[in-house]
Amino acid sequence: TLRELAENDLARRLERVPGVASVGVGGGLRRQIRVELSREKITALDLSVGSRRIVDLLKIRTIGDLAQKTEAELLACPNFGQTSLNEVKSKLAQYGLKLKDS
Repeated sequence: TLRELAENDLARRLERVPGVASVGVGGGLRRQIRVELSREKITALDLSVGSRRIVDLLKIRTIGDLAQKTEAELLACPNFGQTSLNEVKSKLAQYGLKLKDS
């Protein structure tokens, strides 16, 4: 069944992805995949002080939240320039992620 596939295969594979805190399989009536990255993992990005300030200012809780931002949204923040943007993009790339397209 689909649930067995999710529990026995998909969940185990997702748990091995860097940044994934845990995987839980639930429900079963609706097709749905929800991936949540832990708050601690955003700190694991080891961002500079300036970039961390923007993460706090925008109330970004997870690496996934950060990846949902566009370059324009980040650059609109005070004291966030091209150097910080490049840092964020580089850190996201380490997790196989990128910023949302404009």
